[in-house]
Amino acid sequence: MSAPVLIYIRDLLFSSKVVATARAENVAFKVVRDVSKLMETPADLLLIDLNAEGALENAIAWKQKHGGKVTGFVAHVASATIEQAKTSGIDRVMTNGSFSANLDAILRGET
Repeated sequence: MSAPVLIYIRDLLFSSKVVATARAENVAFKVVRDVSKLMETPADLLLIDLNAEGALENAIAWKQKHGGKVTGFVAHVASATIEQAKTSGIDRVMTNGSFSANLDAILRGET
C-alpha cells in the first residue's frame, strides 16, 4: 500500500523539517532520495523541491504515471520555473517560504 504523501526533497535539513511535521500531524509518508525510486512510488500527493535539477520534469512524469497531486515549491526569484510549473500541470506551485509556513495544512490536505 502506498503512503498518501511522497516527499522528494534534496536538502536534508528541510526534508527533516517536512518529515517531523508529517509525524506531528500523524500523516503517512515516504521519503524518496533517488529519482528512479520516485517514478516507482505511487502516492496521493507528491511534495517536491522544484529547485533541484530535473525536479520539474520528474514531477510532471510522476503525475502522468501515478495520477496523484503535486505540490512543488521553489525560490521566489525563480519566476521562469514557477511559470513553467504552473503551465505544465503542477497542481500547486509555492514559494519556499509559503510552503514552509503552510506545511502543516498542506500535509493535512487543507489547502
